[in-house]
Amino acid sequence: AIIKTVNSGKGDSLVLMHNKIRNFYHSINPDYVDATFLTNHDQNRVMSSVNNDINKAKMAAAILLTLPGSPYLYYGEEIGMQGKKPDPFIREPFLWDVKAKDKIRATWEVPRNSTDSTIIPVAVQAKDKNSIYNHYKALTQLRNSSKALTYGELEAVDLKNSALLAFLRTTQGESVLVVHNLSGSELTVSIPEAQKEYGKLMFKNKEATLKNGSLKIPAYATAVLQK
Repeated sequence: AIIKTVNSGKGDSLVLMHNKIRNFYHSINPDYVDATFLTNHDQNRVMSSVNNDINKAKMAAAILLTLPGSPYLYYGEEIGMQGKKPDPFIREPFLWDVKAKDKIRATWEVPRNSTDSTIIPVAVQAKDKNSIYNHYKALTQLRNSSKALTYGELEAVDLKNSALLAFLRTTQGESVLVVHNLSGSELTVSIPEAQKEYGKLMFKNKEATLKNGSLKIPAYATAVLQK
């Protein structure tokens, strides 16, 4: 559902769908925790599912890591590995470093998709603050630092623009407003009156700004607001 949402550029139904599923399982087991993921070892990889669009791959990660559940990452998604079924093509060796320095790279499969010419290895991405690897790292740190993002309930927020996916994550003692811009354009939106108290930028992965209740959010960017 997340990848479909990112590809469509419309986020107005994702939270409703997510809550419908969560409520169903909670009715069976109140302690239910969803094991969420973007893809796994039986599915096409994220990067290939978004036509190798790095911005959309980053957006999918941002949505996953700000929604409820216990998120799982399939190896290689954090460096943008590519691959479509059959299975051997989605289970290619992880690229730890440039080939000449990569002494621990697995050799069980000769890669066709995630090769040294198509994928930047993790050792190189670690030095680039704008890499997808550091994007995942920043989002993971954000989630781990916030009880609301880790454990909080989920409530949709309507920003009157289907290209903006917005929701509240709330737990006892903390509440945050998450806004994702699914479009390729910068957008400016007024924070609804009911959420005006969320007046501080807690996190941004691009140059988002918040002033007098007006949020300016770049293309494919995420902003997390707190009270």
